[in-house]
Amino acid sequence: VQLEQVRDEAIAERNGLRTKLEEKQEGLVKLRRQMDELKNTLKLKDEHIQQLRDGQKHLESFRYVLFHKVRALEEERVPLDE
Repeated sequence: VQLEQVRDEAIAERNGLRTKLEEKQEGLVKLRRQMDELKNTLKLKDEHIQQLRDGQKHLESFRYVLFHKVRALEEERVPLDE
């Protein structure tokens, strides 16, 4: 009788541990899914940042060219004023 009680307690404990294990595994799957989503979000944001940087470089070079054109035109205008 006492042996059966110990066996029943061990079975109950084992079942409880299995349930906890399954819950933890499900939680792990959810966390991995969230982590993958975050990685994808970071990747998209990094790509967007790179596009913005490329655009900024293009605009900076455009500004540089325009600045020098304006300077050249101003230098041409100076002799006309004299």
